[in-house]
Amino acid sequence: MREENVQSIQRCYGKDIPTPTGRHFYVNLKSAEDLYLLEEVADQTGTTVVRKLPLGNWYSIETTTESVGDALACSNAFAETGLFEGVDPAFFMNIEPQATVTDTDYNLQWNLNDENYGINVENAWDYTKGNPNVKIAVFDGGIKKTHAEFHGTSFLETYDAYRNRHNDHIYSEHGTMVSSVISANHNYGKMAGIAPECSIFDICVPLYNSPSSVPEYRLEVTPENMIRGFRYAIDNGTDVINCSWGSNTHGNPFFSETLEQVIDSAMTYGRGGLGTIVVFASGNDNNNCNYPGNTNPNIIVTGALGRNGTRLCNNDSLGSNFGYELDIVAPGYDIYLACSLDTNTYENDSGTSFAAPQVSATAAMILSVAPQLSVKQVTRLITDNAKQVGPLTYPYDSPHSGHWNNQYGYGLLDVYHSLVKDYSNDNCNAEMIEGCFVNVTNTTVTGSFEVTTHTRAVFSGNFYVEGDCLFVVSGQDFNPE
Repeated sequence: MREENVQSIQRCYGKDIPTPTGRHFYVNLKSAEDLYLLEEVADQTGTTVVRKLPLGNWYSIETTTESVGDALACSNAFAETGLFEGVDPAFFMNIEPQATVTDTDYNLQWNLNDENYGINVENAWDYTKGNPNVKIAVFDGGIKKTHAEFHGTSFLETYDAYRNRHNDHIYSEHGTMVSSVISANHNYGKMAGIAPECSIFDICVPLYNSPSSVPEYRLEVTPENMIRGFRYAIDNGTDVINCSWGSNTHGNPFFSETLEQVIDSAMTYGRGGLGTIVVFASGNDNNNCNYPGNTNPNIIVTGALGRNGTRLCNNDSLGSNFGYELDIVAPGYDIYLACSLDTNTYENDSGTSFAAPQVSATAAMILSVAPQLSVKQVTRLITDNAKQVGPLTYPYDSPHSGHWNNQYGYGLLDVYHSLVKDYSNDNCNAEMIEGCFVNVTNTTVTGSFEVTTHTRAVFSGNFYVEGDCLFVVSGQDFNPE
């Protein structure tokens, strides 16, 4: 928040539960040379400058027994000076894994192979199953890497963003379940991941707060923990970050300027300036999309589809979140998953948590064959090729970039058509020819076009061109037959 827009920071209440803070809060300097101002105000307020955050000119400030008040009061004091660019009270994050529970026990991965409401991935595997050079960060509760489904999976370093160290730690089984959607091996175990040949970063953090009088058992998640995770992903060249979690802000408002900034930084500066793809689950509250997925239009916010092809909604209080920020849906009901109880345990579960990694895996498959694409280009390939499902219409919506509605976004994820464009026995305008792979057969193409981002462009059969056409192909193959 910027101090010119804020008169005072007040504790937020919802459902009679306060949003708590700890001993720390964050202050953003207007310039690096203003550190002395930070130290002066810290002396005046009885607080201590602890460290610089890995984000711009943000610093972590700690209250002491000599402070003028708690972290919230002290953050007010800093904001009221007008000397700083911003102040973040560092509310504890009430984040939740975006999973729901079901007692239904199906052994089939209908989300992958159902002809009507699956994600159409089997045909896409003929083109790619991922690439080890493409790195997906599963930012979650930790992954049980010894599970049979991860035999042969390319795991990179593990980073514990809560304890700020490199070691394997499982805070919950949720991360294993999410990762199995993406990376379960095709040739070992009982299930198939969507992009098993990509590499995985395990960035772990507790997906809950656990108060305790015993310090080693106390878990209090703050924005700094999440900043560390995103910063680690950015610094280590991560291509896609999957976030199957969020904060329900509908009754208990929460925000963090620092968290929003580091997510924006990932999508702006990641991948050498092309941007890291960030995917968030929309949430399961049958309400508007959860925080922080709802804060940035470049985040791919993913809802869940039920087995009948409609928005996952079990009752009036439990359902896939929807609204203006929703981009796409993927199957989220009764999804077959590996879990971390032991090395060979599986279960079925439901929720947007397990829809989001299907989108993350698709983005990784696109980057496996077209690594030069930007965040917006990858997003457009996914959303423009979604399948319209459900009982509602998809009117053309602005500023959304096409036919969209607030229950399904642009529609159901279609992996194959996100990767491949087929033009057969048809007429098309040259501007339509786009995709990682393009197949044009027995088709009349009108107008000039450039094939500049495709891995493969194949023109075969009775291929006709009307007008002056420019063929500029920078992919691997160009085969006009």
